Amino acid sequence: MVSWSLYLVRCGTSMSVVSSSQAAAPAPAGFRRRLGHVLALGVDNPKAGRIAYLDLAKVLAIYAVVFNHTGQFGFQHYLAWSPSGLAYWAGLSLSISCKVAVPLYFMASGAVLLGRDEPLRVVWGKRVKRMAIVILVMGLLQYALRKQGFFGAEADYAASPAGVGDFCRAMLSGGILNWFLYSYLGFLMLLPLLRAMAQNLKPQHFTYLICLGVGYQLLVASLKAWLGWGITNYFSLPLATANFVFYPLLGYWLGEQVKVKRIQGRLVGLALAASALSIAYTAVMTWHDGVTGGDPSTQFYFNSLVAVTTLTCMLTLAWALQRWPLPRRAAQAVMWLAGGVFGVYLTEGILRNQFLWDLIEAWAPGITTLPATLVGVALIVTGGLIAVNLVRLIPPVRRYI
Repeated sequence: MVSWSLYLVRCGTSMSVVSSSQAAAPAPAGFRRRLGHVLALGVDNPKAGRIAYLDLAKVLAIYAVVFNHTGQFGFQHYLAWSPSGLAYWAGLSLSISCKVAVPLYFMASGAVLLGRDEPLRVVWGKRVKRMAIVILVMGLLQYALRKQGFFGAEADYAASPAGVGDFCRAMLSGGILNWFLYSYLGFLMLLPLLRAMAQNLKPQHFTYLICLGVGYQLLVASLKAWLGWGITNYFSLPLATANFVFYPLLGYWLGEQVKVKRIQGRLVGLALAASALSIAYTAVMTWHDGVTGGDPSTQFYFNSLVAVTTLTCMLTLAWALQRWPLPRRAAQAVMWLAGGVFGVYLTEGILRNQFLWDLIEAWAPGITTLPATLVGVALIVTGGLIAVNLVRLIPPVRRYI
């Protein structure tokens, strides 16, 4: 059986499958044969400690993304409990922790893409163009579904007649697609500049960037939570606060460190402690704001210290896979699943609406709402990853997702 390799290409959003002997001979033709290779996971053993942790981070991120969109059934289910009980704080901490979803994906993309050197024509003709096409196609699909009421009653869409102008307005306003797609397009457009920056920054610069980003967000959140003060919009630190700049740079930095150093367990322990404190402090600020502001459902502080949690998550994954490399088959399975992550990002709204709510309704009476939501999320994401990877066997589809 021909051995297959996985490498990160296609807009940095997914793993693409190509023949390891492609330079010498054409890839084997036929859908059935490709399917056999995929199901057998016949791929080369990756450098588990250097690549698998990025793929695992992407897989974890998509589970968190779907959970973040479960509303009162999962993400905000802590509101069903009293703050005087442990369940409230555990549920709130879980929701805060899951905000690492998109930052993890940006870190993985930065680790893969910022170390490369590509001319502008490749960045725009390959990466930006493909992402723009994906946004347009998915925008048309989501627009049509919303007009048909697939996602429930939405007054804004029902009030305006369907048409090109209405579609363009909805797309430009960001009212159709997940904000992540627009943000990722911005990241790809900035790719040449971010590469030049990342490849020339020194280690102390990355340390400064982390301190600046975490310190700024901590200051803004603390002033707002305890004094009710805000900071003028004229004072901003976009390099240290924008998702599509800050996290790719950190992903590149960590990726370069993992290549040449073994991560120390003490560092991971300190990071886990800092992450626990960050989550606890964010939970306290959220509770306090709900009490004093009258809105217990506020999420204003959820992202305040997510940089600490995201860095800890990625650092822990890298350390764990350095210390205990995945067996060959497990590493192959993770890489294969990671190939479907971007496709699930694109379709998770449809998956939730079509399957998740019915699963929760069926299982909640027996195992209660939050466990039913967690199991439902696990099932539809896993099923979605498998389905997307099978669809990606079709070459035109694999080119874009």
